[in-house]
Amino acid sequence: MLLMRLAVSCMIHNSCQPLSRSLHQDAKAQGFISRKATEKQMPNTVSHHQALIYIMVTMTAVDAKIGTPELNRIGRLVQTLPVFDDFDPERLTHVAQECGEMLQVDGGLDAVLGLVAEAIPHRLAETAYALAVEVAVADMSIVREEIRFLARLR
Repeated sequence: MLLMRLAVSCMIHNSCQPLSRSLHQDAKAQGFISRKATEKQMPNTVSHHQALIYIMVTMTAVDAKIGTPELNRIGRLVQTLPVFDDFDPERLTHVAQECGEMLQVDGGLDAVLGLVAEAIPHRLAETAYALAVEVAVADMSIVREEIRFLARLR
């Protein structure tokens, strides 16, 4: 959780130092890996803004590493893209933490993708995919897990 808070705060301020531990290692160390999805109350619905942020955060975490370039890219995208014009950038930290908490529980990825599928209108489907690609290429490399996640989004 501490790692996720640090990482998300970096998105807002665009001033991250390289993070030395992976999200998976941190979650395992704090006992989140074995937690059941039902132990934590998850939201029933999210806004399209939240869903787009969930996609970007999930792309960042899918390879079990939270990279500085990816986090900086998310912050810049939320602050500059017209699709986020009516979204308060100060909420980015909260929304990203919410997604991170959901991803850390058993069945979390499926829960996040279910919320995203319900929240993203058809007109924003390509935008959602493009945001995932933007985050994936932020560190100038794409790993197998990211390719699989992109395929799943299609």
